[in-house]
Amino acid sequence: MRDLFEAIDAGRVDEILRVIHPGAELNPLSADGQTLRGPDGAARWLDGLRSRDAVLRHTVERTISLPGDHIIAVGRQQRFEPADGLKDRPVVWLMQFRDGRLWRGCVCPSVADAIAQAAETA
Repeated sequence: MRDLFEAIDAGRVDEILRVIHPGAELNPLSADGQTLRGPDGAARWLDGLRSRDAVLRHTVERTISLPGDHIIAVGRQQRFEPADGLKDRPVVWLMQFRDGRLWRGCVCPSVADAIAQAAETA
């Protein structure tokens, strides 16, 4: 999972797309509320970041494994875009894997909320 964040930070698009499930629904913080569907949606999102000269940096401070192939990652995201400047914020990511690939992913307000949401979908 940390490898995925490293690939996003480095812009290794092929590596990112290989780990995304075809039926994925992802809501990354830097997608500003949009739901990305499958590798194609993720590719369009990554192209959008690149076209705006956006730079992402992720720090994963700890992970929590939960039943149902869920993983919570607690850390920070820094996003720099020339038009908006630097945004640096703490983040709690909830990810669910299916067939070894990222199937669901979203940002939660807290670890407790991520645990509750994971329990609903386990």
